[in-house]
Amino acid sequence: AKAVGTAVITAAATDGSGVKATCTVTVSPDYALTLPEIRHTRGEPVQTVDLTLDMVNRNPITGIQFNLVLPEEMTLVERDGLPDVWLDDDRKARNHSVDVTDNGDGSYLVLVSSPTNRTFNGNFGATLHFNVTVQQYHEEHGEKHITLNGITLTEPDNTEHNIGSAWSNVMLGYVLGDADADLKVDVADYTVTALHILKRPSPVTFWHDAANVIDPNNATINVTDLVAITNIGLGINPVEVKYAPAFGNAQCTLECTMHNALLNAQCIMHNSQSSALALELAADNDFAAMQIDLTLPAGVTLEGVEAVGRAAGFPVEWATLSDGRVRLLVSEFSSRDVPAGSGEVLRLTLGGATDGFVDVTNIVATERDLTEHTLEPLRIALGATPVDDLMASGQVRIYAADGAVVIETPAAGTAQLVRPDGIATPLHVKAGRNVMPVATPGIYIVRLSTHTAKLAL
Repeated sequence: AKAVGTAVITAAATDGSGVKATCTVTVSPDYALTLPEIRHTRGEPVQTVDLTLDMVNRNPITGIQFNLVLPEEMTLVERDGLPDVWLDDDRKARNHSVDVTDNGDGSYLVLVSSPTNRTFNGNFGATLHFNVTVQQYHEEHGEKHITLNGITLTEPDNTEHNIGSAWSNVMLGYVLGDADADLKVDVADYTVTALHILKRPSPVTFWHDAANVIDPNNATINVTDLVAITNIGLGINPVEVKYAPAFGNAQCTLECTMHNALLNAQCIMHNSQSSALALELAADNDFAAMQIDLTLPAGVTLEGVEAVGRAAGFPVEWATLSDGRVRLLVSEFSSRDVPAGSGEVLRLTLGGATDGFVDVTNIVATERDLTEHTLEPLRIALGATPVDDLMASGQVRIYAADGAVVIETPAAGTAQLVRPDGIATPLHVKAGRNVMPVATPGIYIVRLSTHTAKLAL
């Protein structure tokens, strides 16, 4: 052999008979110490492990020396006040002994020797055992190692083999979606994740990496992760364990797309003393949950929110963020969806001043398969204006209805309609309500002054 590794050797007849045979040859180093990989999942009790050290030795070996360094999550168990370490019965000689000294810096000096220079039996296999425990780990993620430094193997004639170092992984993992680290994904994980999205305190430790189901490389957790946790808890998606060393290269295991082609939102104001606002949502697909941020004018407060229409019965939670925005979360721990369709889905009750604008931003609607839709921001004019006269305040509405593009504008002008095939058509828009039927279903883009809308018809 020229190097350590594995080779597959194939011998084949050349007479066209097709006769052939293969064998695999593995070349190991002449001298080596190796350690197994250790796995531990967050939420499990303290795990006791037999950490077995294997030795490969081409020539007989009588003595071993190295420094053992364990990560902070691992502890060397003591028995009768001494580290619980023992030699493997199949490899040790009759009078081999092992001594372990705590170096005081988190490492241990390990010496194995024979007073009469006896050698280990055989040339490979388990040689030394350490009784260790693996504790719960506190980092969100991170790679850990067990390390052997300063490895020296000694032959009976005092020939030394200085191997240097060796290491193995400690795979610290978590159950994907298990935001409270109790080894199951259920409504409790849904609840603490919803509290995180709403920036509310959690009654238990919140594990960000476990709740970040969709993309562990993205620090943001939103309503789509909440739907993913619901799917896992209900058995729609399988339970999966993620291990720390793979964190940096983790891939999104659930197919997910970002677009806003299928959803459009319009807001209207109800002319009543309660200052109620209605949020209408036109969606070609069912959706499982929705997240919205509101920026209210000075002096205006949110008194209540109710899911109505085809979303009736869905719970709505909200919280005021540190920058003054109000975040709404429409979701529940169930497989029930808001059906596709159009019309009012949320009704907001405001108190305080009756003028100004409400800005609706960061609108995200998520389907059950975790397809995520982001909607265009909205601005709602407040005041005592009847619904029919909303356009007089300067508000423009562009939406799809009954196979037609509808543009409501307070002033006449020119618009542009881009068809699904990419062809742009100029439109002459009058003041008031304009209804323009389309012949071909698909995605249409409407541009009017500073307003642009993408509509699914």
